[in-house]
Amino acid sequence: SRFKGPDRPVEQVSWDDCQRFLKELNKRLPGLKLALPSEARWEYACRAGTEGARYGELDDIAWYDKNSGGETHPVATKNANAWGLHDMLGNVWEWCVDEWRNDYSKPVPPRSASASRVFRGGSWDLTALNARAAYRLHWVPSYRNGVQGFRCVEFQEGVVSQAGRPARHAERAVSRSEPGAEHPGGDREPASTAAWLQLANRAEAQTTAWSISPISIRTDIEQLT
Repeated sequence: SRFKGPDRPVEQVSWDDCQRFLKELNKRLPGLKLALPSEARWEYACRAGTEGARYGELDDIAWYDKNSGGETHPVATKNANAWGLHDMLGNVWEWCVDEWRNDYSKPVPPRSASASRVFRGGSWDLTALNARAAYRLHWVPSYRNGVQGFRCVEFQEGVVSQAGRPARHAERAVSRSEPGAEHPGGDREPASTAAWLQLANRAEAQTTAWSISPISIRTDIEQLT
């Protein structure tokens, strides 16, 4: 990481780095099943039952270019969402397991190991527009940058997924070039370029027990791999 500190988020990690780290960690800690979240899981956890662009006032929940001072910050120093998750927006982008596709309303089988992978959440050096639950970007899996981090999903045996809750219609970006614009009237502004995603009507979420938990891992990726 460029920015050092035991409580800062890791950055400058590629999607490939994340896979190696998680594989090794799962091997060393039997019974712990960690993975990157799918886009559906990430967005569902980020929104925590909300339907707007964010789960709170931006400066209260996220580090972005106007308040970060040009660096990352220790995790959990901004307000959490309704499910107790901090920094879902801002601080560092978070890799998702998915390959990029314009329509992510349905899961698809992997096509190629070199296919672009999605990241979500915005970061410390980018604008407010990026720090939105609907905003999504992608890059090749070997891509590293000082704004790229990740968050683990813990798969638990016998845990019922929360994704069976009633469906909510939430803003989602329809393509990389149409991330949904900021509107004074909110995300339901008719002029928005965003489409609508039924977050709970996702086959992958309904059939897989998963949770995104605040897990602290204080092992450097370099040391573990």
